[in-house]
This record gives sequence, structure tokens and C-alpha cells, in this order.
Amino acid sequence: MSLNKKKDVKEIDKKKIFYKVLFFLLIAIILFYFFRYDNFSKFKINLNSNAIINQEAQGGYSVSEDIPFLYNISVNNTETDPLSNISQVNITYPLEFQFILNTNGTNSLEQETLFQNQSNLLSWTKDNLIPNSSKVNFWFNLTSNKTGSYNITLSFLNSTGSYSENVSVLVNDTTKPLIFLNSNSDTNNSAYSRNYIRYNVSAYDKNNISSIYIYLYNSSLNLINSTNVKDVNNTSGNFSNLNQGTYYLNISVNDTYNNRNNTGLLKIILHTTPPVITLISPSDNANITSSLVNFSFNVSSGIEIANCKLIIDGDVEKTEYNIDVNTTNLIRQLIGNGTQEWKINCTDIAGNIGNSSKRIFYGLLNTSSSSSTSTSSTSTNTSSNSTQNNSSSTNNTTNNSMLSQNYTQIQVNNSELQKDYNKTVKEKTEIKFNVSNSSHSLKIEEIYNNSIKIILQSTPQEANITVGEEKKFDVSNDSFYDLRIKLNSINNSEANLSIKEIHEKVVLSNSSSSENSIFITIFIVIILLIIIGVGIFLFLRTRKKKEDEFSDNENDEDYGENKNLLNSNGNFINNQFVNPQVINQQMINPKPTRVVNPVNPDLEKLKDLARS
Repeated sequence: MSLNKKKDVKEIDKKKIFYKVLFFLLIAIILFYFFRYDNFSKFKINLNSNAIINQEAQGGYSVSEDIPFLYNISVNNTETDPLSNISQVNITYPLEFQFILNTNGTNSLEQETLFQNQSNLLSWTKDNLIPNSSKVNFWFNLTSNKTGSYNITLSFLNSTGSYSENVSVLVNDTTKPLIFLNSNSDTNNSAYSRNYIRYNVSAYDKNNISSIYIYLYNSSLNLINSTNVKDVNNTSGNFSNLNQGTYYLNISVNDTYNNRNNTGLLKIILHTTPPVITLISPSDNANITSSLVNFSFNVSSGIEIANCKLIIDGDVEKTEYNIDVNTTNLIRQLIGNGTQEWKINCTDIAGNIGNSSKRIFYGLLNTSSSSSTSTSSTSTNTSSNSTQNNSSSTNNTTNNSMLSQNYTQIQVNNSELQKDYNKTVKEKTEIKFNVSNSSHSLKIEEIYNNSIKIILQSTPQEANITVGEEKKFDVSNDSFYDLRIKLNSINNSEANLSIKEIHEKVVLSNSSSSENSIFITIFIVIILLIIIGVGIFLFLRTRKKKEDEFSDNENDEDYGENKNLLNSNGNFINNQFVNPQVINQQMINPKPTRVVNPVNPDLEKLKDLARS
């Protein structure tokens, strides 16, 4: 090895040693500085007196859910070295918490402290935010709607590094559990004809249900029975063998945080005695010459009466809902000619039904009004056979009687029609009424198993109505529905109808709307198919055009290459003159191909010249 090379190796070794010494020296300086100014252990964090348990007692904050709480944390920097000034305080709160804007603050002497609120991080920054040997407070408002135990992390930074510590927070449940009475549970202000009370209750809380209590009180609010269940969300049962009377049920629920909710007192009446009805007038076997009669009666009961019904010849003619107990009540009703039987039927709020005795009255109405108030074919025939002074009037009356002799006629007044008139009728019944100061009639033509056929006139309108269906009719031809007819039920070839006078604008039927909807749908489908067809046509046309252009370009390139190889006289190849005889000779006796160095083709050419 030469002397110069040995010198170079020695120089390299010296440099390596120098750099190693320098590296270890820097490490030593850093470690010395680190341990010399170890300020982290000098930070002392104290919770202010507004905390329930301070941090030094290994406690923390205890707050209520959904209620904002002001956290006021003081940081005491007991270090005396100037390099220990804290320049940044970071407070990281749980994601389940929410920061209340503009509630942050500090009493740091640095007036231009930078405050930032990012996601779940609150940050205060300034060079001398907390000087050495000083204490500074930081406050902020947080709220949470989720119960449980959490930690708030406090981080402090100075020129030498950072230090962190956690503050515990317990969020307490303050929300009362929810109580639900299920469908088969007795409810408030209800009455039942039985000797037991049922309860079926469910409870819900964000945490767990601790217990459900059921209390039963008598009418004097004395507790007579109770039960409870633990650690379940629902319970059901009944209190049985009870006497009739008024009771109060109370349901109370506790959650695991001892939040309690209750239903209050639910009033429940048990009553099994039916009402007692006493008829007052008309007297039995009374002769009545007026078409409008007051049927009076008295009802006695231990509880309220829900309704009373006037029943004539087995049909409910009218239902009255405003009934007073232990006093005289009236039901006014139009009657027809002939012998008729009537009674009163009353139902109390517990569902108990009482029936009065039966009485007979004789309708002796004058002949001029019999055609409009008759309730039987007999009265109609009587009207048609009535003697009139004028012979033309006699003929007209007889003709009208012949037209109606097969129908039982019922006259309904306007007040009944406006209240939703209810009637059970047989086939060949004609109900007469007035609408818009005009006379009209509803004929029950036929009664089937689940439908009826009716004819409504003066302007004849024929319709079929099924059970549960209601139809509206315009009888005055003013584009407004005047009458609503509903078929409630069919029993023993008798139809129960509800008829009510209304005034509603005539609207298109569902079938017309359906036809319009189908037409619009078909029209939209046709438009979409046209758009799709046009799109496909344009796409194929554009594609064909591009293929033609591409074919033309290939032809142009082939032509250029052929032109460059051989002109029309066959004397040029790559724009150089070539003797055709030479080309032919080369094709007959081709020379062997020699590989040319691709790096320097010019050098290969010079070598060929030298050999030749």
C-alpha cells in the first residue's frame, strides 16, 4: 500500500473518533439539562372548594345529567426556576360531554391569552400563562346526557416538556323512568261490570329499572292492597274479589339511581247493578192524535248513564245521550198511525243494561198527514181510501197510495238527520226526509247477505252498499253532497243504517283518479322509451362515425409507408434511388445478415470499410 493511501485511512479514522466523542458529549449535556430542570414533579393540581370531593382525596366531580356544570380548576406552579413557567394548558373532556360556548375563562395575568376550542379539547396558550411560584384558575362549562364515570385529562406544557393528570367525573342519572299502561290494563276514569281490577304496565329508563310498585286504594283513599316486582321492565296482574264501588290505582317505578315516577291516582269504578227505568208517559193504551210525541221516563242508578234508547215495535227509534239520574227525562219522536208498543232501554257507563216495562199506544192521526207520517202499509191504504170532496184529489191520493202500498214509510225530521239518524229497517221500507227545502225519499229495495240495494229520489239514484261501506249523494244537483248513508250491519234480513245530512264538495271518484293515474304512468313510460331509443340511436351513430374515421386514418398510414418504400416507377426505397436489377439480384442471392452494435453503428460502418 502506498504512503498516500495510508495517510488517507488515518485521516478517516480520526474523523470517526471525533464525531463519536461529539455525539456522546451532546447526549450528556441533554441528560444533565433534563435532570437539572425537572419541573414536572413541581406541578400541583387542586380542585376548588366548589367540587364535592377534591382531587387530593382521590375523589372528583359529581354532576347531574343534562344540567350544565361549571368546572373551576386551579393549577399551582410551585417551582421557582424561571424556566418552569407553564406556557400551555390543555383540557381534554370525554366525547359524551358538550362544551357550553363562551363559558371559558382564566385569571391569568397574561391578558392576551390564546384560547382554542377544537372537538373535545380546550386549550389556553401564552408564554407566561402560569409563571413560577403562582396559581392560576381555569374554568369552563360542560354538560352530558349520558350517565356514568368519566375522566377529564389536564395537560401542562413548558419549555422542558409536558405533564398530564386525570380528574374523575361521575354523571348521575336524574331522569325519571317512563311508565306505559298497556292495552289490557284498566285506565283512569273507567268503569267495568265486574269484581276485579286489572293492571299491565311497562317501564323504560336509559339505565336499569330497580322496582315497580302497584298500590290499590278504596274510595276513602285507604290502602287496601299492593304488590311489587324487582329488576324487571314490566308486570301484570289483578286485584280480585272486590265489591262494587270506586277504587284508585297507583303505579310507581324506580330506576337504579333512585329516580321515581308514578301514574298518579287512576279512578276505576266497579258496578254490576243495571239501571232501573220507570215509564211516565204516554200512559198505557193511550190514544195519540199528534205525530210528535214526548216519551218521558225516570232512571235510577248508582253510576252515570251512558245512553237511553226509545224502542218502538222492537226497533230503536232514537238514542239520547244526555240522561240525568233520578229525574224525568224526555225523548221526542215522530209516530205513525196504528197500534204500537214502546219501551225504554238504558245503559250505564260500566256497560250494564236495564229495560223498562212495555206500553201500548194508538196512533190516531188525521188523514191529511198520514201519507207523510205513516209507519205501515195499513196507514197508507187508509190514506188512499180516505174520502175527499174533490174527485180529482181522490184519484191522485189513490194513485199515490198504489205507488207506496208495498213500502213501510218512515218520516225523519231535519234535527234527527243532522245528528246522524240511525235506523234498523226491512226490505220495502221508504224513509222520507227534507233536504234544502225539498222532499226526498230513500227506498230499501232489497237486502242481501252483506249488502243492500237502495233507490234515492226525487231524482232517482240507484246504488248498492256493502256492510261497513258509506256512500255520499247529491240530491239537490248543486255539486255538493247532501246525504251520507252507511250500512252498519245486516242481521235476520234487517239492515242497520246511519243517515246524516252533510254539505261537502263533490270530488272525483277513486276510479276516475285511478284511471288518470294509469294514463299518466303509461304516458311517462312512453316518453322514457322514446328518450332511451333516441339515446341508443345517437350512440350507435357516433360509434359508426368513429369507426369510419379510424379506418380512414389506417389507410392513410399504409399509403404513406408504401409511398416511402417504392414510388410509382419502382426506383425509390426510403426516398433513395435503387437499381431494380440490383434489388432482384439481392432477392435471388441475399447476403447474410450481420448484427450491428446498437451502441455505435457508425463505428461498425468504419470497420466494414477497413476490411474492404
